[in-house]
Amino acid sequence: MSLFDYFRRKKVNTIVDTIQKKNAPKRYLMLVIGCFILAFSFNLFFLRYNIVCFGVSGISIVLSKFGVNPSLFILLSNILLMVVAYSVLGKESTKNQLIGAILYPVFTYLTGLFTGYIDLGDTELVVIAILGLIFLIFSILFICSEAFPNLVSKL
Repeated sequence: MSLFDYFRRKKVNTIVDTIQKKNAPKRYLMLVIGCFILAFSFNLFFLRYNIVCFGVSGISIVLSKFGVNPSLFILLSNILLMVVAYSVLGKESTKNQLIGAILYPVFTYLTGLFTGYIDLGDTELVVIAILGLIFLIFSILFICSEAFPNLVSKL
């Protein structure tokens, strides 16, 4: 690595750090809103109708039939995955993911308390799955809106 590359990389890192600090409150607010919508859709559409969806959440739906609390399983799995991410990716990459890894299971527990009161009637399972997918997409857009602002503005 030449001296020129060193100073160029240092300048780029300084610019990236400035941008990240400037938008930090908005990014965290969007993360909180996105995690809440994701947890709400998980409880209302996927868990209630036993639609195995995505990753750890899908596994928690399967294990809920054996008496395992889904939000507790998601929390414990996220803690395990954060330990693995810390050892493989390092501190900088892991610290940004830690907030979402804790918020999602907490919101899953909290939204589970009141989604049972929402009655969807005799709605077809396909419609339930499509509604769950729409909520899932919106939650991902909220979470990733700062990372991909051009994508969100075009939608």
